[in-house]
Amino acid sequence: MPELSANGLTLYYEDEGPRNGRPIVLVMGLGVQSTAWPAAFLDALHWADYRTIRFDNRDIGLSSRLEGRRARHIALHIITSRLGLGGGAPYALTDMADDTLGLIEALELERPHLVGVSMGGMIGQIIAARAGSQLASFTAIMTSTNNPRLPKPRRDVLKMLIAPGPAPKTHDEAVERAIRLWNTIGTQNGGGTQEDLRERVDAALRRSFYPAGLKRQIAAIIETGDLRRWTRKISLPTLVLHGTADPLVPASGGKDVAANIMNSRLHLLDGMGHDLPPKFLAELTGELVEHLRTSDSMHAQESQTTSTVLAS
Repeated sequence: MPELSANGLTLYYEDEGPRNGRPIVLVMGLGVQSTAWPAAFLDALHWADYRTIRFDNRDIGLSSRLEGRRARHIALHIITSRLGLGGGAPYALTDMADDTLGLIEALELERPHLVGVSMGGMIGQIIAARAGSQLASFTAIMTSTNNPRLPKPRRDVLKMLIAPGPAPKTHDEAVERAIRLWNTIGTQNGGGTQEDLRERVDAALRRSFYPAGLKRQIAAIIETGDLRRWTRKISLPTLVLHGTADPLVPASGGKDVAANIMNSRLHLLDGMGHDLPPKFLAELTGELVEHLRTSDSMHAQESQTTSTVLAS
């Protein structure tokens, strides 16, 4: 099992694609394992001659679990956070950013690209602000600055997260609950089938089922709060991708990320929800590869200019 030590934790990771390709570090979202990156998404990056590194965040999948560290009840945590009372979470997104930076250091990656989806895009904003000189570019997919003035998730989605009901007693019950969630937040008529979704969910839950970790990750988002203090410091070439039909993180979240990063580029995917569906993968990966190649070209020109100046 490929794993490494980072920030005092053990992280499971997968390193794929051309060995000499420029690396891309992929940071996944809330409660979702590294296996959720679609094969077609990864293949498109590999065919474009990029190397991908994906990993399980802390408290999910096969990476370290912070056993015994409880998070405050979600609703209560939201209220206390609005009152400026912290301490409701065992860790914050800044700690998860340190996990990713630890992985980059452990693998000795030289100026990788950074791609974050949903919560991973929130973590990415912190990384891009604090360690931008170590990166080639940043891409934020269906994420937000957590600006408190932005529209909230759709009411039915919020209820599923805050008050999901009794914990599932069997594997089958857990599968059914996850399918209901993905059918609610995902893209309608996104090109996949219910059989495909059931197979993916079943495989993911057999690999790892750890609700306590999900609660701590939610607590980390709440505890960290408004990200704009980091977002505004990002100077990397940045692409923001967001679906217009996202019921969990409305498109206004992506727009706010782009608005707070100078010279960023926003691309909205008309009708995409909060997932990476087959229907939109060609458009999404096409935009991403163009961004990566443009960023690489900019860095190559900068390096050439620096070398010329030093030689003169």
